[in-house]
Amino acid sequence: MAYYEFSLLDILPYFYVLIFLVYLTYNKKIIGREILMFWILFIFSAIRYGIGYDYFNYCNIIENGGNLEPLSNLFIECARFLSCNQVFFILNSFCVIFPIYYVSKYNSLDPCLSMLTYYLFPILFLESLGIVRNASAYSAIFLSYHFLVRRNYLVSIICIVGAGLFHDSGYIGFILLIVYLVPMNRKVCIGLFCIAFISSDYIATFIQDFEYDEKSVLLLKMLSYIERSEQQGQFMKYIIILLNILNLFYWNKLRQGNREYENLLKLVNCGACIWVLFSFDRTLSLRLSSYFLIFQILLMPLYYLNFNIKYRKCLRFLIIFFFSVYFSSGFIINIHNYKIPAKMNYIPYQTIFYHEKYINYKAAN
Repeated sequence: MAYYEFSLLDILPYFYVLIFLVYLTYNKKIIGREILMFWILFIFSAIRYGIGYDYFNYCNIIENGGNLEPLSNLFIECARFLSCNQVFFILNSFCVIFPIYYVSKYNSLDPCLSMLTYYLFPILFLESLGIVRNASAYSAIFLSYHFLVRRNYLVSIICIVGAGLFHDSGYIGFILLIVYLVPMNRKVCIGLFCIAFISSDYIATFIQDFEYDEKSVLLLKMLSYIERSEQQGQFMKYIIILLNILNLFYWNKLRQGNREYENLLKLVNCGACIWVLFSFDRTLSLRLSSYFLIFQILLMPLYYLNFNIKYRKCLRFLIIFFFSVYFSSGFIINIHNYKIPAKMNYIPYQTIFYHEKYINYKAAN
């Protein structure tokens, strides 16, 4: 076995998928475009091999045992029973991608654009290949919104509990109910966003100085993140802040007097506030804020549909172009910073049907 060395061929599959998704987004003559996009994303995710820093850790848990959250343990047991590690990733891939398709289809004014944005937004699809349990929890919260807007509160709460059963952090999804049900106008959201910036310099010190005991599981986990904090990527930080500023600036234009659109703006603002508040650590801010930043994909169609009809095609193209560049930049940054024997999160893309084994991409066995 040798160390992995970057090859352009290792990232081409991501751009093949991008081409297919863009084609489906633009070709309105194709019947069932959304379900085709679902199958492309699901299969691409389900057959991956060695992707994500924890891929082989999960394989090790399946083979040698370990203790995870109940639903994650259930998927582990299924994989162990069938003597196939990949079953764990297939089941999680379905739980991640299907809610994106389902909620986009019934809640987005342009489902294909929403699904394409999900693929292109680096903190969503690309991250889902690595943070398996978290990604399933994100999608469960996303699905909870679908039932919440239809006032099916019981199923919505079941989805939030399900998110927590995938990953402990999923219980933060109960904030969804608060943000959705408590009236908040544009001024309040701007105020909260500003408070998050002011508080971000003090939150880490506050958590460290807070008196807690061994039963304070949440605080202990936060403290562990602070002690091994990893600085946020500045480019990602600026993009998320920029998108939220655009949401706040065009608030009235985007919401168009529709309560559901305003709720989406509130949810994304909540995610941006969490991102800024916990900016002292990349992992903590990413994993907590993504529960709410994911709703940005439902907002994207409003960026062109609420403007003059003669500019809509141009604005839609600019949205896709912007996110395509953003998507590509993630690969450029990873490749530029790569030094052997480090491991990249989602490069190289390999499948269970054909893959190489590298010294720095060690399998459990």
